[in-house]
Amino acid sequence: MRAAGAEPRPGSLEDLAGLRAAAAAADGVIHLAFVHDFADFQAAGRTDRRAVAALGEAPAGSGRPFAITSGTGLLPPGRVGTEEDEPGAHSPRGAAEQVALSFVERGVRVSVMRLPLVHRGGRAGTRRRRRRRAPARRAGDRDHRAAGGRALRLAGLLRHARHAGLLRLDPEAGGLEY
Repeated sequence: MRAAGAEPRPGSLEDLAGLRAAAAAADGVIHLAFVHDFADFQAAGRTDRRAVAALGEAPAGSGRPFAITSGTGLLPPGRVGTEEDEPGAHSPRGAAEQVALSFVERGVRVSVMRLPLVHRGGRAGTRRRRRRRAPARRAGDRDHRAAGGRALRLAGLLRHARHAGLLRLDPEAGGLEY
C-alpha cells in the first residue's frame, strides 16, 4: 500500500474516532470491513452502522466518494434480487446501506456494492469441500442462484470504480449512477 502512495491505518470498527480521522485524511473512502460474528449478527450490524456513520461524516459536503460493501444475502427471498432492490431495514447489512445512503443528501457520492460470497481462491475451495461432505440439495423450483467472487478481483473492481469516476451522484434522479 505504501508503494502505491497510501498509508495503512490499523484500527478496528469500534474505533470511531480513528475511522473519522482516517476518512477525513482520505481522497475517498471504501468500507470493506464487517464483523462476521454470526452468533450475534445483530450486534455485528450495530457495529457496522456506527462505523458507516463515522466514515460518512468526513466526506460530507465535499463531493468525495464513499463506497460501502454489503451482501446479496439480505435481498428478499422468493425471487432473483437485482440492483433495484431497496436495502431492507430488517437486515443488519441493509440498515448499514440506509445509513450510507443518507449521506447523499449531505453531498457525499455514495455507492453501495452488494458483493456475492467472497473467498480467497486457491486450491481448496468451498465447492470442493461441500461436494465431499454431502450432495447438493435444492428446494422448490430449483431456480436458486448463488454468486461468488475472489477477494482480489472484487478489490480490483472497487479500485477501478473509484479511480474511473464511476461512483457519481445524480441529484436529478434522486440517487446514484454507477
